[in-house]
Amino acid sequence: MPYLLGCDTGTGGAKSVVIDERGQVLGSHYVEYPLSIPRPGWAEQDPEDLWRGSAGAMRAAIEKAAVSPADIVAVGLSAQSPGCILIDSDRRVLRPLHIWMDRRATAQCDWIRQNIGVDWVRKVTGLSVVDPYFGLTKILWERDNEPELYCRAIKSLNQKDYIMMRMTGELATDPCNAALMGIAYDYRRHDWDAGLLQALGLERSKLPDVRGYEEVIGGVTAEAAAATGLLEGTPVVNGTVDGAAAWLSMGCINPGDSVLTLGSSACWAVVHEVGEGKLQAGEVELSIPPGLLAIENVAAPHTFLTFSATNAAGASFRWFRDQFGRQEMAEGAERGLDPYDLLTAQAAQVPAGSEGLIVLPYFMGERMPIWDTEARGVIFGLSLNHTRGHVIRAIMEGVGYSVYHSVSIARAHGLEVRPPMALVEGGAVSRLWRQIISDICGLDTAFMAGAQGAPFGDAVIAGVATGVFTDYTVIKSWLRYSDYAHPDPERHALYQKLFAAYLSLYQNVRVNYEQLKAIYP
Repeated sequence: MPYLLGCDTGTGGAKSVVIDERGQVLGSHYVEYPLSIPRPGWAEQDPEDLWRGSAGAMRAAIEKAAVSPADIVAVGLSAQSPGCILIDSDRRVLRPLHIWMDRRATAQCDWIRQNIGVDWVRKVTGLSVVDPYFGLTKILWERDNEPELYCRAIKSLNQKDYIMMRMTGELATDPCNAALMGIAYDYRRHDWDAGLLQALGLERSKLPDVRGYEEVIGGVTAEAAAATGLLEGTPVVNGTVDGAAAWLSMGCINPGDSVLTLGSSACWAVVHEVGEGKLQAGEVELSIPPGLLAIENVAAPHTFLTFSATNAAGASFRWFRDQFGRQEMAEGAERGLDPYDLLTAQAAQVPAGSEGLIVLPYFMGERMPIWDTEARGVIFGLSLNHTRGHVIRAIMEGVGYSVYHSVSIARAHGLEVRPPMALVEGGAVSRLWRQIISDICGLDTAFMAGAQGAPFGDAVIAGVATGVFTDYTVIKSWLRYSDYAHPDPERHALYQKLFAAYLSLYQNVRVNYEQLKAIYP
């Protein structure tokens, strides 16, 4: 029987799975690694940590699956995106990578808006936003602030592309990762726009070539084989970004399909169709809802995924655990329990709405839909009757409000969002959090117990690429929802009122964010 391996290099850690041709997961493993916040708004990781974590996850998944590496037909990859990993001519990393949540490139974004203009960017990329999130703005920051390193760099890679380089020695990216590098990526031609690159002052040679999702980029090198446990020469398929792979694993294929991955960030997506003829005619037909983004849907031609992302979803809960949950962490270690379960149990004792406590989950600035680099987390409405449980629940609700903000914009733009919204990964394990999201959004949600998320999608892409699977519709036959949450009308009505307060709270404190920036630039 042929086996497939998928590996996703996420923000908090790397996860790998081995599956067979029936979609059965035979082995999986997760390796956590650190995130560095050297300054407010900055977020960095050591690419070597990403490689060690990914290689270790792959080796352990193969061992747990108890299959021969010789029977693994192909490997598929995905990762957090975008980023900026500068490598020199010897393929050495020149500095820690700026990950997607890094917000330092504000001056570069201001320059683009003033000197190039959003209209030009939109005509080429379909994007109506210029933001430090995008990979090309991170490269511009390096050029302007660390010119010696920039000059030594031969390429800037996203995280998946770096793992690909370590696996095969090859330098390449895919259309979804290129789209999230943004600013100068022409989604119609699947290539970089020469005019915009010239206007930006960026060299084409420093950007990777864009190749297809299902293209075999190369074989596993001897060095990578020793690190991963794979057989030297095993084909490695190009793959995609983590969100697209995770959404694919959940059957997000047809227009109206809607999914939410609740990991370090909360990524929500819905499929919509784009006319082939209009794309070929060179028209920008993405019709992206204001403040949201769109990337190609790997699974179906001429469809796109409109999506949003909350920067600090699970990351905000992890922050609370690390800073204020030491008792639960110690108790969990002693009793063999997950400290998140102990913390969530406290939140479950608090009524919906957290008795007037509202959290803006903007702990690392925010991407969609507000695109505010200077935004910061806010815990509003504290009183002496509030407990730790109130704060925990308010964080969970704050993430729910952020997701609903994007869902409501997509609906208002005419996009169909069909229930159930499928939930997977990290925080989706919590039944309380799933119910909160259902109540806030007014949508049925469904949990996929045992879902492996992005690495499963990676393995399926590798399977389609190598002929193990005919196409991606096979995923639909494997879907198993283990639990549904239905919105409670009374709680939804309450959350509608609190959501309005959530929106106005952000508008009211924006001036204070600017004041903080003046004090702590």
